[in-house]
Amino acid sequence: MQFQARVVLFAVLLMATASRAQEAAPSPHPTAKDESSATATKQKPYFVSPENMLMRCKVPAFLQCMKLQESECVTVIDKAVAEGNAEVEAKAISKPEAQTTSDFFKGYAIGVVIGKIHSASKGRLLGCISAGKT
Repeated sequence: MQFQARVVLFAVLLMATASRAQEAAPSPHPTAKDESSATATKQKPYFVSPENMLMRCKVPAFLQCMKLQESECVTVIDKAVAEGNAEVEAKAISKPEAQTTSDFFKGYAIGVVIGKIHSASKGRLLGCISAGKT
């Protein structure tokens, strides 16, 4: 039960961080790459980006807690996020768009990805998530 509570709390924190990151002002002249990224985001609003977690791979205390080197951390997170997103995508195919664009489904997607990262880290992620913060 405590694990589930931590996953939910982490999902909410990750979602809030992602929301703030998405509020950044767009570049004055969008490029073709920007437009394709925007299209992909519109098509899959539940996609979980690894960026926020990858930033933690630069924090020495987090790496020490996870018992990983920076390159290993990046590999673990990239692979787990890809697996989590693939699992969510498979589930989303059978759902109507109204469900997959809901905050509930986005939270579900974050939870799946966090679960994959936690499993890939041999159960260390949730205990290490606040490592290095003061």
